[in-house]
Amino acid sequence: VLHFNFKSRKYNQCEKEALEQISRGNKYPLIYQILAQLYRKSKLYEKEADILKQGIQAQIDIHNPGVAKRDFKRRLVKVNELTRCASCVT
Repeated sequence: VLHFNFKSRKYNQCEKEALEQISRGNKYPLIYQILAQLYRKSKLYEKEADILKQGIQAQIDIHNPGVAKRDFKRRLVKVNELTRCASCVT
């Protein structure tokens, strides 16, 4: 449902569902990935950074040996750059 809502551009429903899944303790990487993408599209860089940090910690908590943690860290570097650039423009 979450992925379908994102692809269908039902962003409010997507965010609500993803945050609900996280609050239930679901640490599946796709949830954090979709939220990060949603926040990037909306230029909500601070929210994106926060959800990426939560995603990194979630993967550590469940001992996920996959690439999600690495990808989240890369994306966090990029969002930090975007945040700095955005603050330079204003």
